[in-house]
Formats: sequence, structure tokens, C-alpha cells
Amino acid sequence: MATAVAASASAEAAKKLITIHPPASPFAELLRRSRFASYDPAIRQTYSSPPAHAHRGDWGLKRPISLRRKNAFISLTSFEHPAQFIEWNHAENQVRFIRRIEEMGVKPETMSATGWYKGLGKAKTEWLLDSEFCPGEGHETGIQRPAENVNLATLGQRGPGAYGAQRESIAPESYVTPNVDAMSRKEFAQYLRKLRELRPAFQAHLKDEHRKHGTDTNKPLYDLAQRPEGAYHRRFLKQQLADEYNDVFSHKMEQHPHPSAALTYTHPSPLESVLQAKPQPGIVLNPVYTKAAQQGSERPYVASFGGLAATLKYGQAGGKRPLLDVGSDEGINKSHIDNSIADMRVSLKRGLRLQMPPKVVGRHAQGLKAVKIAAEVTTASREKDFSRDNPHLPGSPAYIAADPWSAAKSAPLSFVKRQSPRLFVQTPKLPTVSEDGLLTTLQGIIKTNSGVGDAGSASGL
Repeated sequence: MATAVAASASAEAAKKLITIHPPASPFAELLRRSRFASYDPAIRQTYSSPPAHAHRGDWGLKRPISLRRKNAFISLTSFEHPAQFIEWNHAENQVRFIRRIEEMGVKPETMSATGWYKGLGKAKTEWLLDSEFCPGEGHETGIQRPAENVNLATLGQRGPGAYGAQRESIAPESYVTPNVDAMSRKEFAQYLRKLRELRPAFQAHLKDEHRKHGTDTNKPLYDLAQRPEGAYHRRFLKQQLADEYNDVFSHKMEQHPHPSAALTYTHPSPLESVLQAKPQPGIVLNPVYTKAAQQGSERPYVASFGGLAATLKYGQAGGKRPLLDVGSDEGINKSHIDNSIADMRVSLKRGLRLQMPPKVVGRHAQGLKAVKIAAEVTTASREKDFSRDNPHLPGSPAYIAADPWSAAKSAPLSFVKRQSPRLFVQTPKLPTVSEDGLLTTLQGIIKTNSGVGDAGSASGL
């Protein structure tokens, strides 16, 4: 009896182990794969819907909305209002503005005097990449090497690899430090308490540094503080922060602001901008009315290009005139509008400069009205850097098949196999003359000269 009970118990236990759990609900799986899983009301994000669902008002939300056209974008202010409706706003202007910046094909820069530039950190001097095809980037920065004593008399005589002196590194050292100015009184007191606890570790760090350089390790901290070139405390704090960021159990995350505040994620070189960027239509609006512009003979223009009020120099306008004529009563003559429209490009130098990015995180998020960008454009016909014999993309079939403009002036190349040049060229030998023939020739020359001289003297008499 006991054996039968044990067998039945083991069979039931085996059935429990073999039991397959039911799959997760379709809603949980869809939510896990959807972009809406990253929804945060404090971040102003934009959402789109496929055309097959957009015409029904299906945006993946709890209930459909009234926007029922394709190629539309929205931003959610409140996913579920207490009054049981979805609060959303149009976001086409923001998305299309970013797309227009990408079509310009240039790398925007950030003005150095702005607050965003001051908070970039390492992004000022290096382009942060996350790819398996490039070497990793660490937190360590090398200590500045001492100046090298160069003997000018021995330059070029020390063999391969030592023909000249090594140039000093001009890249400034960049690291992350706590923002003391942004701390409250309580946070600053906690930060000072933490620094006092690091005194033993800092003293050990100083001994290691002096041991590496072979100097005295028993100097007091006051004497070491009088040497501004040491900067031991900065390297120590930098290493402490790097250890905290690399700790797997730490909740701190190192900040990596984007150099252009996510205006564009591409990093085109000037050569790529020249070869790949296509000119876009723009319109010359009016001259610049400032004191500096009035003093100059060539007053710049204001041009509308890519949703920006850009500056167009007088010499780069290509003969185009502004649409607004202040001297006339009418102001704008619509019949002359074609003389104000031209294909334009962003200048490679000082083309796009970010002054102020918008605030997109927080309760009071801002839009395009808070963006300040300084742009400088030029007409495509007046930009000398873009005058190329072959205007097509290098490597494309059109580039290979096109004839350069200067082909008519140049002679066609011959495909006849040329003889390879010889290193030594033999001069042809002169014909040999016998001694008897040479003497006879010389005697004839002498007789001829003597006869001419006698005739000249007789005529003189």
C-alpha cells in the first residue's frame, strides 16, 4: 500500500514538472516591443504611425485620435487625462526642421561662449563613438611630457624615426568633475565631508606619484600645494569619479552631452559636404539694417533657407536682389520674385552655429521658438569650392560616364603601347674618315682661303 502511494506521488510530481506555462499575453508582448514602452511625460518625444493605421486614427494609444493622415507626427502631453481623453500636440514642425538640417549636409558647431558648450566636457575635444570598428575610449589622459631639449645641429642625422623633434600635444586635458556651483548648501556640505574621508587615499596617491618620478615622498602637503604644475588633486578626483562610474553596483551615470544638442547625429567632413550636399531653394528677403552694415559698402542680406533666417553676403548673392524694397511705396513687387529665388548652400566656414538649444526635459518643455541658430549661406553659382568638372557623386555610374568640362581643351590620350625608357642611351657613332682623306680635305681648305685673300688684296690696289 505504501509503495502504491509513493508511486502515485512521484507520478503527480512528474506531471507538475512537465507542465508548460501559458504564453504571455499579446498586450504585454506588444508593449515590450513598442516605442511607447519608453514613454516618459518629462521628455518631449515625437511619435509616428504607419499609413495603414494612421488613416483610422490608430496611434497605438488607448483610444484613437482625430489625426488621420499619413506622414504626421505628434507629441503626448498626457497619455491619459483624468477626464478620459488623450492630450496631444502636432509635432510636424520639429521633425521636419531636423530633416531640413540633415539635408543641408554640414556639421553644426556650438558657440564657445554659450552655456551648452561649457557643459560639454570631453565632447569638446573628441567625438564619442560607440562602434566595434574603432578603438575604445577610456578615462585616462596622459600626463604632459616635459619639454624636449633639441640640438639643432643634429637634426636630420639621427636615423629613421628621429629626423626631427616631437611636437607637444595641443589637445587640452578634459575630465568630469562635480558641479559645485549647482549644489545646494546641504549637498555642498556632504561633498566636503566626502573629500575629508578621501585624505588617506589622496596621500597614498601622492606617494605613488613621487615614487614613479623618483622624487622625495616625505614632503608635506603644504609644500606640494605651492606647485601649480602638479595638479595632483585634479587627477586624483578624476580617477575617483571614473571608478564610481565604472562600478557595476553604482547608480551614477557619466553625462555625455551631444556636441550640437542632437541637432544632427551625422559627422560629415568638409569634403563630404562639398561632394554630397545638394543645393536647396532659398529666397533673399531684405538687406541687413544694422550700424555695422550701414558703414560698409557691401551690405549683407537676410535669406530664408531651410526654415532659418540666414546671412547672405553681398558678394555671394550671385546677382540676386532682395524681395523687400524699402525705397518703394509698394515694398514687395511680386513680379520680381524670380530675381530673389536661388539655389543655396550652407557655407563650410561658420555655416551653422548653435547658440541656444531648447529645453526638452522637464515639465515646461520648449519647442522650436527657443532655438537660436546662426547660419551663413551662399548661392550655389557663386561658391568657388563647388565648381567641379564632374558634378556627379564620385564612384557613381553617372560620374564614370560623364565627360569633364575641360575635355575639349585637352588632347585625347593615345592607347599605343609606349616603349619603356632606357637608363643608358648610346650616342650614334660618327662616320670614320681615313688619314689620307683628312689631309686632302685640310689642304683644300687652306688653298681656298689663300686664294680668297689674294683676290681681296688685288682689288684693294
